[in-house]
Amino acid sequence: MRTLLLILLLLFSLPVLTPEPLYVVGVGKGIGEDAKAHVELHRKPQDGVDEEELHCMTLALYKETRGEPERGSMLVAQVIMNRVGNKRSVCSVVKKKLAGNCMFSFWCSPNREKITDIKSYKRLTQIAYNAILGKYSQMTKTTYFKRCDVKSKFFDKLTYKGREGNHCFYL
Repeated sequence: MRTLLLILLLLFSLPVLTPEPLYVVGVGKGIGEDAKAHVELHRKPQDGVDEEELHCMTLALYKETRGEPERGSMLVAQVIMNRVGNKRSVCSVVKKKLAGNCMFSFWCSPNREKITDIKSYKRLTQIAYNAILGKYSQMTKTTYFKRCDVKSKFFDKLTYKGREGNHCFYL
């Protein structure tokens, strides 16, 4: 009993180590532009995450899932990664057009990079980062999602796999 008490005392007396954050989300203002959030890396990530790819993923999550539960954001991030595969980039998936229409509708909007909720952007940056690192790869194999209340004949051809929050997922 005395040994257990000493071990607990020792554990609670050790300093708590917190890792240095990899990125900081700030707000910048370009010439003639609205305020835009951007990611500033404190150091080069050793895991090979590209800053532009991180921004594309975070922006997609921000525009698509900002008000959704965290699991919904993780699933959407993994759908994007499933579409990336090993032949494309996150940015090419997010910016893709099909028959002149943006696959991610926000990309065709003139306000596509306008960020108004910095707290959500910061939270989604971490989810985007984890998705790019492959931390959600076991969550889903789906390759498409949409808001469940949006009608689209395109999705009639796909196999419905489930719902999380306001998003329906398809394969």
